[in-house]
Amino acid sequence: GGKIEVAKIYGEEKLKIPDGTESGEIFKLRNAGMPNLRGSGYGNMYVEVHVRTPKHLSKTAKRLIEELENEL
Repeated sequence: GGKIEVAKIYGEEKLKIPDGTESGEIFKLRNAGMPNLRGSGYGNMYVEVHVRTPKHLSKTAKRLIEELENEL
């Protein structure tokens, strides 16, 4: 979990990523997309999350992950 800055057409917005979010999940930002052609307001913008997993970990990082596994 955490917060990330998402670039919109007009500025940026903070998006809260909930704990346990998996790669490929999609979040909808209401009224953050393109302007509506026939009316007022804006469309929605969709953000797809891609989680990157490190391939090489230091000994300290491996130990911390093992400790975390023991807590779960």
